[in-house]
Amino acid sequence: MLQETNLPETESEEDSQSLRTYAPLPAGSDVAMVRYLTRHRDRTVALLGEIDETLELLRRSLNASQPKYTGMIGIIWTHRPDRFNNGIYPAVVRWSCHRKSGSFDLHWKYKILNLRNLPRMAKSSKNFAAGHAQTVEALKQVQKLMQQRSTLLNTWSNLSRTLTPMESSTSDLESLRATLKAHLPALPHYQQSLLYNRDY
Repeated sequence: MLQETNLPETESEEDSQSLRTYAPLPAGSDVAMVRYLTRHRDRTVALLGEIDETLELLRRSLNASQPKYTGMIGIIWTHRPDRFNNGIYPAVVRWSCHRKSGSFDLHWKYKILNLRNLPRMAKSSKNFAAGHAQTVEALKQVQKLMQQRSTLLNTWSNLSRTLTPMESSTSDLESLRATLKAHLPALPHYQQSLLYNRDY
């Protein structure tokens, strides 16, 4: 495999008026850039919708392929305050049925499963045998979609982790801008620069 190398940027001469414009100030005034960022947000939301709609049908397929006994595998939709801003996300679980002490009432519990080797976790014994093949095939699709969903959201999580420390340094940027503005008039060619610089 060839390793990526950072190639030096090539210099090119352009006409003094070609492709030049002003800094996109205030923030958000660059319509093209805002459209670019918004488009990727919308693509993410749309793709999540496609994945989640398919996972919901796979949840129903798993329920229809297995008896409602201890050991059946399913999908639940849940949320936690510490994940994705309390957004809803799917989890693959194994169900178990318990009888409350001193009662005939049944109580269902679940354990969230690791996605690794998920199809192999399908039960095939006794009552699970009839739908075992369908369960395995459904779990293969579930595993693939869950991994895609995780990759998609991790990309945004990485972006969030990148933004947080950069946002915390905005006060330093404000201080730097104030210093730069204060020192501008003392620079040797300041008066000449006023002829072709734009102030905001």
